[in-house]
Amino acid sequence: MKTKVNLAYHQLFLYFNLSFLAGVATNSFLTGVSQWFWFSALGLALVLLVLIFSQSTWLIFPLAIFSGFWIGGYLVGGEIEKLDNLYEGNFSAAVKVVREPEERERYQQVIVAPVDGESDLEKETLIRKRVLVFAPLKPSYQYGEELKLKCELKKPDSQLGRFNYQRFLAKNGVYQVCNNPQIIKVESTKKELSFSWKDGLLSNIFKFRRFLEGRINQLLPQPESAYLAGLLLGGEGRLPEKVAENFRLTGTTHVVAVSGSNIAIVSQILILIAIAIGLWRWQAFGLAITGIALFVVMIGAPASAIRAAIMGGLLIWATSAGRLTDSGRAVLWAAVIMTAFSPLILVYDVGFQLSVMATLGIIYFYPYFKEKWAVENDFLGLRSVFFLTLSAQIGVFGILVYNFETFSLISLPANLIIVPFIPFIMSLGGLMLLTSFYWPLSQFFSWLTFFALKMQIWVVDFLAKAPGAKLSLEGLGFWWMIGYYVLLILIINEIGKGRKRRFKSN
Repeated sequence: MKTKVNLAYHQLFLYFNLSFLAGVATNSFLTGVSQWFWFSALGLALVLLVLIFSQSTWLIFPLAIFSGFWIGGYLVGGEIEKLDNLYEGNFSAAVKVVREPEERERYQQVIVAPVDGESDLEKETLIRKRVLVFAPLKPSYQYGEELKLKCELKKPDSQLGRFNYQRFLAKNGVYQVCNNPQIIKVESTKKELSFSWKDGLLSNIFKFRRFLEGRINQLLPQPESAYLAGLLLGGEGRLPEKVAENFRLTGTTHVVAVSGSNIAIVSQILILIAIAIGLWRWQAFGLAITGIALFVVMIGAPASAIRAAIMGGLLIWATSAGRLTDSGRAVLWAAVIMTAFSPLILVYDVGFQLSVMATLGIIYFYPYFKEKWAVENDFLGLRSVFFLTLSAQIGVFGILVYNFETFSLISLPANLIIVPFIPFIMSLGGLMLLTSFYWPLSQFFSWLTFFALKMQIWVVDFLAKAPGAKLSLEGLGFWWMIGYYVLLILIINEIGKGRKRRFKSN
């Protein structure tokens, strides 16, 4: 009886979580939070009324389903409502840089927030939290700097194809953009006094990060320096446009992006290497988790990196504990918690979607591939890397096709060639930086690192020119994506049934 009760509670929790995500997704496409609230409240009252009069315990399940659906819809509706009545016009204020600026090939993105009491706007509600400024590459700006800003404040473009840019920015608290900015740096002791302990910590981290990037640029030419900086410090924005396009065509952009799938795959390779050199499995797990934590801190711990680290960490924990096939609900729970804190990420953050689905793909398909085709002597772990990559690609295929309307037929071979050597190249880059103050050693590691990076960029360039590097799949809409994931669920269900039959027969 106790087992049945526990099973019922687990099912109840599962239904609530799935309904919560369904509610967030559904109301993301609606407009009025008040209509959603009153409609849901009425439905909830009816369910409670029936529950009270019938005294039937089975009605707890529909109550949990409807409650989760209502809560999810209500939370995301409140976020969407913030996008109404945004101010557009001339703007002048003292502002502070609240995120490390991101440089692109021709401009830099600087996110700022008004300093309290120093905006010339009469109503404080006209400026919502943060503003995205598109500034020239020079001069450069730093996290925590105070600036005098004049610009034309506008709402972001709502739709860019299937991509809702306005809601994508809103998930990070950015509701308006500044065009044609005039920026003056404020040089005063007031800047130092306005720092909190968090500001000071992040400022020092970013200074150290800029120092490392500067050393990389001194020791390596472009585009190799940009590639290594992306591997060690995160981000593809440094890569020249042509090189970045080659990575996109071959499906290998994730190696320089902060994604759950990339963190998971690289961490799995680190675990394989650590076990191969004699470490215990839990020691290898600790090494991988420490590496993830240091990487997230080094890039300033943005929300996207934390979410990716959670997904990657869950995956390597499940692998190390031997519970990979049972960890799907843990990933679902993590996705629910992250969505509850930032409801817009579920529909409008493709990076979050890819992290979750790549992780689930590895959880449900990698054990099947490993059991069916893996061999005992897996040289350099290449077979494991191949199946990890294949599993992740199965998980993200529907989202990639729907959002980008293209697919790379050479993504799997490209990842099999590129990914296994990423930890090796990152280690070489780290040694190059550690020895950068002693020229003979630094020169030696610089040449090794340069050669490894050069070979990878050459391979990506070669594969990007191959036939099938970019397969156009235009016209596959939202319901095609839903159908694809319904098919995956059916396949996963059959795999689970097969595993149970083999367990019973043994």
